[in-house]
Amino acid sequence: MTIFLILGAVAAFYLLWLLFRLAALALPIYAGISLGLFMHASGYGYAASITSGLAAGTALLLVARLLIAFSPLLRWPTLCLFIVPAAFAGYQTAAGLAGQAMEPGIWLSALSWIGALVAATGAWNGLAAKAADGPASRPHPQAQTEIATEAR
Repeated sequence: MTIFLILGAVAAFYLLWLLFRLAALALPIYAGISLGLFMHASGYGYAASITSGLAAGTALLLVARLLIAFSPLLRWPTLCLFIVPAAFAGYQTAAGLAGQAMEPGIWLSALSWIGALVAATGAWNGLAAKAADGPASRPHPQAQTEIATEAR
């Protein structure tokens, strides 16, 4: 019986880690689901709705990753655009999980805001780390040549 408690706790912590790790994908997921539901409500079939939702979410993620990697001017607005839904998802998740154990009140609200902050921080770290690896963060080869020439 004790092993089930331990395995349950490990599974719960793994799911929480996975949730906050994938919080950066909240915006593409919301966009894909919204478009899929809209297409289905407009009379399109299941295949077209699912395909359009997947395509919209994937396209949004790819465009955002390209903007983050190649455009220093649009990097921070794009990061902020992805962080707001991640914080919203973290807030709702923390409120739902903590609401199972406690009464609504100031502590539930505080734990929910902490969950939002953790999810936003995780999304920021995940997306900003990818931005640091992008070509926009590397110096231009001409600038490196000029620096090497000046050092001589």
